Formats: sequence, C-alpha cells, structure tokens
Amino acid sequence: MTMPDERTRAIADTRKFLQELTYPPTTPRVPKEVREMARRLLRHYPSNGDVALAHSALPQWFGPVQPFSPLTRNQVTSGAVDGSEFRSGEKPKATDKPKNAQK
Repeated sequence: MTMPDERTRAIADTRKFLQELTYPPTTPRVPKEVREMARRLLRHYPSNGDVALAHSALPQWFGPVQPFSPLTRNQVTSGAVDGSEFRSGEKPKATDKPKNAQK
C-alpha cells in the first residue's frame, strides 16, 4: 500500500526527472523529441502548490510537500512548505526567485 508521503515524494521525484530531461547539460544524449515531450508534460504537471492543496484536502492520500532550497530547488531534510516553487522545465539560475517569494 502506498503511503501519503510516498505518493507525494513520487510526484516530486517525477517532476525533478522531467525537469532534468529538459536540460541538455544534465542529460546530453536525450533526443530532442523526448526533451520536448518532457517540457510539454511539465507544463501541466502538478506544482508543489497543487500537491500542498491536495494534502490539505486529502491528507490520507497526499503527504506534506518537502521544502526546497530557494537557490537550488534541492529538497532539504525536514519541514513543509507553503507551496511556492518554480514550474519551469528550465534549470533555475542562482538569481531566480520562486513565485510568491517574499522580498
């Protein structure tokens, strides 16, 4: 049986995998057609905000969203986030800020 935190982690891991497919320096031998398909899928893939909302409505199905470093988008070890994140399939720059970020 899949636990709520496992389901949420699978969603986050799949998003990261699709994002990596769209970034040629990370995956140089991936065909252009696969990159484009990954980019199209990411356009409608659930964001952290979507999953956080699902967790609020259905905590028995979705676990809390793990926080990400604002500069690297790498998961950190504990806590939950408000759902702000990047939706782009492009690799973020160190100067990028997530949507909904406070100044």
